[in-house]
Amino acid sequence: MSTSLVALALTPLTAAVAHAQVAETVKDAFLPAAASLPPSGGDAAPETEIVVTSSRIRGAMGPNPVTSISNSQLTTLSPQSVPAGLAKLPIFQPVKSSGSASDGGYQPTGNYLDLWGLGPIRTLVLLNGHRGGPTYYDGTVDINTLPQLLVRRVEVVTGGASAVYGSDAVAGVANVILDHRFVGVKAVAQGGVSTYGDGGSVRLGFANGFDIGERSHFEWSAEYYRRDPIIATPRAYGNSAVLIVGSGTQASPLAQLADTRLNSSAFGGFVTNGPFAGQQFVGDGTLAPFNKGAVTQSSGISVGGDGTYRRPSNLLPSLRTMQFFGRFDHNFGGGITGYVQGG
Repeated sequence: MSTSLVALALTPLTAAVAHAQVAETVKDAFLPAAASLPPSGGDAAPETEIVVTSSRIRGAMGPNPVTSISNSQLTTLSPQSVPAGLAKLPIFQPVKSSGSASDGGYQPTGNYLDLWGLGPIRTLVLLNGHRGGPTYYDGTVDINTLPQLLVRRVEVVTGGASAVYGSDAVAGVANVILDHRFVGVKAVAQGGVSTYGDGGSVRLGFANGFDIGERSHFEWSAEYYRRDPIIATPRAYGNSAVLIVGSGTQASPLAQLADTRLNSSAFGGFVTNGPFAGQQFVGDGTLAPFNKGAVTQSSGISVGGDGTYRRPSNLLPSLRTMQFFGRFDHNFGGGITGYVQGG
C-alpha cells in the first residue's frame, strides 16, 4: 500500500501569463526541458527566456519529442490490456516477463517496459509524473499493478531523460497518465483458452468515479487476472529439443539443430571411468552400449542417440494478479488543491 499527499499552492505572480502556466501544474504533463540561461558576466537581454529543467509547465519544449498514446489507441493495438498494447509499439523491446516463453529457468512475474532493448532497469516508469513504487528488487515497476481502467494516455520520451531523472532513465521515460476527472462506471470481462485446451485466462475489472459536492472527487478501480500455464508437450515443437550450436566463427558457424542431446550422460546413468566406461544403465539396471549420436561442432552436444535432453517445460507459467487503486481529490479554494491516493 502506497499513500501520498500533495498540496499545491498557487500564488499570484508578477506576470499574468506566468500565473496561467503555473496553474497548469496540477495537470499531468511532464515534458523535460533544457535550461536556457544568459551568459555569465554579462547583462541578460530583456527578452531572454528561462526554461526550468524538468519543467511541469504545459507547453514547455523539450529536447526530444514526446510520443503520446491514448487509451483508445492502446485498446485498438491490443484489447487484452494496456501493457499488451505498449508491447506492440516498435520502441519497446520484448522483455522477460510472465508473458514470455520460459525454458524452465527463473523469470520475473510481471510486465516490465524495456525501451530500445537496454533493459527495464534503464526505463523509468512514472505515474502522473511521479516515480512509481518499485515492485522488484532492482527498482523496476511492474505496470500490471497500475490501474489500467483509469489510464487516459501514456507519454513516452525515448532519449535525453537521464540528465533529468538519472541513470534509470537512460533508455527513456514512460509516464502513465490517469483520468483524474473520470465520472461513471467502466467494466471489463475477458476470457480465453488455447487450441490445445491449456492457457485458460480470465480478466475481470471494474472502475467507478463520482464527484462529492462541488469541490471533491473520488475514483477507484479493481482488477483480477488469472492465466493457467501453457504446456509445451502437446505442441509439435514441444519435444524438438532445439539448440544453437557452434561458436560463431568461420571454422565453427552457428547452427540451429533439433533433437539435440547431451552425449556425456544418460537418463538411467552413464559410466564415465573403469572397465565399463562409456556404457549406460538401462531400465532393468543392466549395462548396455551407449549411442552418442551424431556429434556437432559444440563439444558434448549430439543430434540423436541415447543422451539426455531437457524435458519439456511450460511455455508460459501460471499467473494470478489482483489490483486495487483509489484516489480522492479536493479543492480547498484559493488555488490550493490536494489529493490522497493508494494502490
